[in-house]
Amino acid sequence: MKLFIALLISLTSTFAFRGTSDGGGGVGVRCGNQLEVLDKYEASLRGLELVEEPSSLPGTARLISEKLGHHFWAPGRISSGPYINHLNKTVVTKFLNGESFYNSFMNGRTQISYVNSLELSDDFGHYEIDDNCRLEQIAFFNDIENRLYIHLQRWNELSWLNKAFLVSHEIHYFMDRYKALDYVGMGGREVTSERIRKFVGNLYSVDGVESKYHGIPKISKYRCETNIDGQRPTMFYFFDGEDGAEMAFSRIHGYSSSYKTKVELWDSTINEYLDFGHHGGNSLTNMEIESDVEVNLYLRIQKREMERMHIQAFYRANGNLIPFGSLEEILCWEDEQ
Repeated sequence: MKLFIALLISLTSTFAFRGTSDGGGGVGVRCGNQLEVLDKYEASLRGLELVEEPSSLPGTARLISEKLGHHFWAPGRISSGPYINHLNKTVVTKFLNGESFYNSFMNGRTQISYVNSLELSDDFGHYEIDDNCRLEQIAFFNDIENRLYIHLQRWNELSWLNKAFLVSHEIHYFMDRYKALDYVGMGGREVTSERIRKFVGNLYSVDGVESKYHGIPKISKYRCETNIDGQRPTMFYFFDGEDGAEMAFSRIHGYSSSYKTKVELWDSTINEYLDFGHHGGNSLTNMEIESDVEVNLYLRIQKREMERMHIQAFYRANGNLIPFGSLEEILCWEDEQ
């Protein structure tokens, strides 16, 4: 089974970590004897109606897998059911049980260690809590070690829904730190967990969030990718939209976003770019990410007669277009349901 993205996800002494320079983690809010994940606490402050509380580990694993699966599943030959079951078996249930699992981002197995102490990291950015409450570190993913540290006592205090919030936070926040397309070209901008906390809160609300691949048709589309030394740094779906051809990216030059990433080619059709005998010249167009982070990304598309389409992505800095990947030849084939 091919997955269009790869998902991340011993008691010892004290561990102290700084933040996004070497990783990031989930923070909890303790008010009296009650502990909940900051993402959930903030979702309640925003007045979101949350999904029903699971009652068991299998139910929690199913909830997390469905939320992840529906968000990242793209219409194709593989239906959402097997995709969700695969996530459940290979990532989510192992996470909840404290077992290691294969992490394709890190090209190795992510280990989970339960610890009896975790100092507070500094990557949570802006937050607001009641005066009688305090923050406590529940988990921290060390990117260098490819290891997730979980405070055992605090983990055991969490309700099942809080555990679902924490697991989703760790997965999405890792993706946000690891080659996030949203931050390309932003220099030394500090990456905090603020936007991911908001995303996870929306994900577990009754209203939910739009999936990364919403709007992609089940039929009449092409799957396109590069192949560089057996790797696929760029992958997208190509189809005719209402106003012209549209590209919906899984990743480009190895960078990806949790949000829909698209390029719209107005008043054109996919045949103009896929027809081997067509000469389309060079064009430069905006790349959009449907998130709350403003990006300044562009895509160069080159189509010459008797050649396949080539693409290259740029960001704008000081009035100049700076490439963050090389010009890549694109291979496309029809992808039907």
